[in-house]
Amino acid sequence: MSTDSRHQPRTVPAILLLATSVVSTGCLGDIFGNDDRVVTDNPFEVLVDVTTQTNLQLEAINGSITVTGEAGRSTVLVAGIREVQADNLEEAEAGLELLDVVVSELQDAIRVRTIQPEEPDGRSYIVNYEITVPDDLVAVITNANGVIEVSSINNTVDIVNANGDIVLEDIFGSTLVELGNGGVEAEVALPAGGMITIAVGNGGIGLSLPLSTSAEFSASVGNGSIVVLDLDLQNMTTTTGSVTGILGGGDGLITLAVGNGGITVIGF
Repeated sequence: MSTDSRHQPRTVPAILLLATSVVSTGCLGDIFGNDDRVVTDNPFEVLVDVTTQTNLQLEAINGSITVTGEAGRSTVLVAGIREVQADNLEEAEAGLELLDVVVSELQDAIRVRTIQPEEPDGRSYIVNYEITVPDDLVAVITNANGVIEVSSINNTVDIVNANGDIVLEDIFGSTLVELGNGGVEAEVALPAGGMITIAVGNGGIGLSLPLSTSAEFSASVGNGSIVVLDLDLQNMTTTTGSVTGILGGGDGLITLAVGNGGITVIGF
């Protein structure tokens, strides 16, 4: 793999384009009785110094995403692998030439983007990311399809995903999640005046909260159940599809909503 690095003044993003190194994984679809082929790029890594930036902005499309915070870290490491699936090897190899990852240094953010053709022409484009960041960066992630795992972030986490499970561990900050289809499992400690908003179309929510959490609480489902365990929920009001109440002094706000599926909230 080669890297084309274009260094420009801070007001213009410094862009790192990842060129193609093709590895054929053969006929992955044979066990399903079709001729689909997958080509996979060699793993890539891009290391960026954090100077004025306070945010990670990841604009992905298809693939798994792992973001891990590390205390005391001063760089963002963007690692991963690209792959393309098509009806034949030649089409997959041609597609990999059209799939890029672009890392830009903005004034306030490290921006990571998947770049692929708007029309897939029968191909499936995938980038699987593993990103390590300072634990005090805000993490803003958008994706269309794939599992997202975020851990050890001491700031806001903001995720939009169309399809795929989301797992959040050891988060201390406001947490905003919009998910079309899939489940959310989250362990979040809410700072004073913070907000947790999780909305799922089809799937479920499992949320773990410290016993010391202080927030106004609201959970609602269209079709499904709501369970609250090991939390002192004051002024609790329940209906067929909702539970509301106050945790602690009610300083923050927790809003959970599921169209089809259940909600389970557990104190620890």
